[in-house]
Amino acid sequence: MAVTLLFIAVGILLAIWNLALQSKLEHLRARQAATEERGQELQRRFDQQAEGQEALSKELKSERERREQIERELAALQESGPRSPTNEIATLDLNSESFSRGNGESKVVHISGSISRLQIRINLDQAAYSVYSAVIETFEGQAIWSRDRISPQRDNNNRIILTLPAGIFANRDYILRLKGRSEAGRSAEVGAYPFRVRR
Repeated sequence: MAVTLLFIAVGILLAIWNLALQSKLEHLRARQAATEERGQELQRRFDQQAEGQEALSKELKSERERREQIERELAALQESGPRSPTNEIATLDLNSESFSRGNGESKVVHISGSISRLQIRINLDQAAYSVYSAVIETFEGQAIWSRDRISPQRDNNNRIILTLPAGIFANRDYILRLKGRSEAGRSAEVGAYPFRVRR
């Protein structure tokens, strides 16, 4: 009789222990499933963010290329378009012969009251770079205008055209500093072009 009761007690304990073990196992499996689901959700969010960043980068690049194309087409149109007696654009041609100020031969451009824009045409000896930057300063070193990511003319890689508002210029001497940027991102000065504005 005692042996029978002992077997019954052991069986009950084993059943209780088995139920507890099964419950713990199910709990661990549920946690594992939740962890895997959260990991998958985080991976999906990460992939979406990466795709969004790539799309934004492509959109910014495309917008920059469209802007540069419009600027080139505008400059070409202004250069080749018909000229009338009431033309509102003054032009200034600069080249390597314009480097020195001391010889008194700085190029002179006249800006009358009817002129609203000044177009500066820089003729390079050779187009060593595909992208340029330009700064216009007074001879005292005060910058009045600057621009990055300037591309040469599509039909003439040795020419750069800049169109600026005439109102930024006073009756004084200026110098245009042009730099080229290599594909490695290094900048080098191409030239410093002095010129004189008379109003």
